[in-house]
Amino acid sequence: TGTFAIDSHSGVVTTRLQLDRERTQVYTVVITATDQALPTNQRKSSSVTVVVRIQDDNDNYPQFSERTYSVTVPEDTAWSQSPVIATVKATDADEGHNAAIRYANDGITYR
Repeated sequence: TGTFAIDSHSGVVTTRLQLDRERTQVYTVVITATDQALPTNQRKSSSVTVVVRIQDDNDNYPQFSERTYSVTVPEDTAWSQSPVIATVKATDADEGHNAAIRYANDGITYR
């Protein structure tokens, strides 16, 4: 593919493009080695498959499923029972620990 290049003398494989795990997680590259026998119709070759798995980079911010959550709670709600008044949901397009979400109350604005 155009994503990878190989040095025809050393066999060193390099990337030609910026890799992004959120676009493509795994690449399968088939590499062929051919001897240089003469005459050319006597040349022998062999192929190998290289599987390239892209490791996640923490490059995405968590995204809430809603831009604003608005709830109405009765004034006489029994607060001693810790009633559920809202459930917010955020996801992160990263992977593993980079996608784990932890919620916190960073403050309350009174109106």
